[in-house]
Amino acid sequence: MRTLVIAFVLGAMAAGLALVVAGLALGVTADAAGWDSFRIGAGAVVLVEFERDTTSTGTTLGNGVPLAALAFGTVGTALALWAGRASVVQSVFPLVFVVVFMSSAFFPRELLSEPANSIADYNPMSFIAEAVRDPIIGSITATETLKGLLGIAIVGAIGTALSSLALRHRLRAT
Repeated sequence: MRTLVIAFVLGAMAAGLALVVAGLALGVTADAAGWDSFRIGAGAVVLVEFERDTTSTGTTLGNGVPLAALAFGTVGTALALWAGRASVVQSVFPLVFVVVFMSSAFFPRELLSEPANSIADYNPMSFIAEAVRDPIIGSITATETLKGLLGIAIVGAIGTALSSLALRHRLRAT
C-alpha cells in the first residue's frame, strides 16, 4: 500500500508542478504583453485562465491541472502495482525525464532532431505542452486546446488500464 501511495504522489506531483509552473509563466507573459484575458480549456475543463481589470491581474489554474496530475499519478500506480516495491517505482523516475525530453515540452518541434521529432508526434506530453505553449507563441486555438485535453485523457486511460491489469495480476498471484 505504501508503494502505491508513493507512486501516485510522485506521478501526480511531477505533472502538477510542471503545469503550475507553465500556467504561472503563461500568466506572467500575458501580463507583460498587456493582454486583457484568455482561457485555455474546453467546456467545464479549464487549464489556465488569465484576467486583467482596472485594478489587478490574476492567473487562475483551473480544474484541468488536478485532472492532469491525476492522470499521471495513475501511471505511477500501475507501476507500483506491477512491481510491489517502492524502490522500483523510485528508480523508474529518471525515465520520466526521457518521456518529457522526447516530447515538445522543452523545445518546439522545429528544434527537435530525428528520432525525437517523430516520437514527439505521438507523445501525449507533447499535446499537453503545446496546448499550454500555444497562447504564448500565437493565439489560443481550439485545436491545440483539445489536443492538450486529449493528451490528459490518453495518459489517464493508459494509466487506469495498466493499473487495472496490474491489480488483477497481483490479486491472482496472492
